[in-house]
Amino acid sequence: MNESIGSKKTVVIGCAKCKASTTHEILASETERGSFDDFFFYETHYEIVRCMGCQNTCFRKAASNSEDTDEEGQAREQVDVYPAPMERQASVDKRSLPIQVGTLYERR
Repeated sequence: MNESIGSKKTVVIGCAKCKASTTHEILASETERGSFDDFFFYETHYEIVRCMGCQNTCFRKAASNSEDTDEEGQAREQVDVYPAPMERQASVDKRSLPIQVGTLYERR
């Protein structure tokens, strides 16, 4: 879930460097929405985020769809962080990232 601190948009995720869940500023984002046959709906957020504690930067993907809901009918969000916190290296080699992710890193 995204929140705001002042004019900054933020999200809380695990930080490999801080070894804890910390607030990350969203530096760049793209949202993809769509449907199939006006029945199945989906939404995916692609974000470059930076830890507000240690300044470490990573990529966050948050996806939801109309078929994956909780007991109250609210869409569940599937969140992935790249590189995964356990695999994090000191710097990001853009050549090892999917093309869309590398493009977002270059845009910031």
